[in-house]
Amino acid sequence: MPPAEEQHALAGVRVLDLTGSVAGAVTGMLLADLGADVVKVHPPGAVPLAVRRGRTMWDRGKRAATADPSSAEDLLALDQLIAGADVLLVGTSGPGITYRGLIDRGRRPGEPCFWVVMPPYLLDETPWPGGQESAGLLFAWLGHAWNQSSQEDVPVDCLFPLALHMQAIWAAMVAVALLAGRQRGLTLAPLAVAGGAHGAQLVSPGTFTAGRDEPHVHRPGGPGGALPNYRTYRCGDGQWLFFGAFSNAFIQRGLTAAGAGWIFEDPRVGGNPGNLRLPKNLTWIARELEKVFATRPRDEWLDLLEAADCPAAPVNEPGRWLDHDQVTALGLRVEAVTDKGQEIVMPGPLIDLSLTPVSVRGPAVSSWPGITRLQPLWTAAGTPPRHQAGGQPSPAPGEPEPQPPLSGLRVLDLGTIIAGPYVGSLLADLGADVIKIERPPLGAFRRRNTAEPLACLEYGVLQSLERAGFDQARRAKQSAAIAVLAVKNLVAAITQSAVLERELVDDRRKVKLFDRADASRDRAHRDRGIAALHQHRLQVLRRHVRKRRQHLRRGIEDIDRRKI
Repeated sequence: MPPAEEQHALAGVRVLDLTGSVAGAVTGMLLADLGADVVKVHPPGAVPLAVRRGRTMWDRGKRAATADPSSAEDLLALDQLIAGADVLLVGTSGPGITYRGLIDRGRRPGEPCFWVVMPPYLLDETPWPGGQESAGLLFAWLGHAWNQSSQEDVPVDCLFPLALHMQAIWAAMVAVALLAGRQRGLTLAPLAVAGGAHGAQLVSPGTFTAGRDEPHVHRPGGPGGALPNYRTYRCGDGQWLFFGAFSNAFIQRGLTAAGAGWIFEDPRVGGNPGNLRLPKNLTWIARELEKVFATRPRDEWLDLLEAADCPAAPVNEPGRWLDHDQVTALGLRVEAVTDKGQEIVMPGPLIDLSLTPVSVRGPAVSSWPGITRLQPLWTAAGTPPRHQAGGQPSPAPGEPEPQPPLSGLRVLDLGTIIAGPYVGSLLADLGADVIKIERPPLGAFRRRNTAEPLACLEYGVLQSLERAGFDQARRAKQSAAIAVLAVKNLVAAITQSAVLERELVDDRRKVKLFDRADASRDRAHRDRGIAALHQHRLQVLRRHVRKRRQHLRRGIEDIDRRKI
């Protein structure tokens, strides 16, 4: 069994953080939580207020030092750190050492480490005066502020700097992907840019599917939200709750528990819970539910909805979430003592891993030595051998073009709703071969024709992929074709399990018909992936065929009655 310090996912990885931004600090925190040895280099003088507010958390688990860009001795020590680093995080705006400052001194990405550059917007482009980091200006410039719920048709600023935190998450994800690609022997580009514009796009990718020439339409529903089934409501005691009935099944349970089941009988809804989301129904249903929730105190509503198995939660003051029992149970609350003896509470690691546990090594240190007195300083010779193996950060002349860092990795995406497919989409952006398994909506089964059931199932799959808002989360995936194969094999397991082995040829023909014209995948590679997936499905289906024989007696109508 390896020692405890070697059990972390990034044990032995060295990260040099030269950023002076919130996004940069959070990126270093995420990598430190995963076990990396992160050295934070501050410029001389006071820390900017925006960074100082959260520094105890954002700089946790890091070593820290100061470096004066005008000191030759400090720059020499900095060069020694760069020579021994695996990843360099650097910003484009001061104070402190910046990307352009390193370039002007003759430093280059890939000599020897990866550089992850984190500009406020894009590299060499910040469309506001001063060029400093700003979550508010990101939301304003990219149109997020126009897409919020409000009483009046005006832009709404975001209380939390979501874009900066998402920029940090993406930068950490890119850094880990580059390390993984190098360890697997890939030829990689030595420079990655994770800007504020990227973080803002990741916060709300659906915003960028609208054309600039399309007219602006004010979102209905007021400040609570546009969807009546997924928004905040004020209760009889003046307290607020969030009604989280996202799916049709939750809508049915939630409205019934609230005594508002009569809404389903309205001709405009026609008994279909999904019709609550129709534009013509958004406003009047929200107004009716506002009246309903105003009849009881919040705690009473939360008890009723919990008993009905419908998601709902109290809307509290900022910071109250950290005191919730569930947060503590999930390990998301950390109590610690600073090096000055101050007791603090902060959010814990955002993720956890079963084989390589994530941990917090302590709050940020309160004082920093000069970089020349930082011990131990890294050396290139001391770089762990497991991080020297594989491809080089900077390809030599004559080598192939750089590859995406996750090239060659195969990801099977069974995720649903938004978060699951979105993760698969991000992994695909980094080069992974992501196969998305879809299950068509119930409407596809209801539309089926007994003479041609598969054709109607395929139609349902393709229609489900065209829903607004889901196209961004499913791009670069073999969604439609693989969904057809998955549904086809489910029907085959129910009705005729003995002929599964003979369907591979037909599967390939289906892929040819329903492939989403992804020119980046050649036919041979696709066929190999489908063959492997098909064999895996056969093994799984054979293990469960005995349980599914009951479906043979009841027929496909049994599936018709299931709720999503």
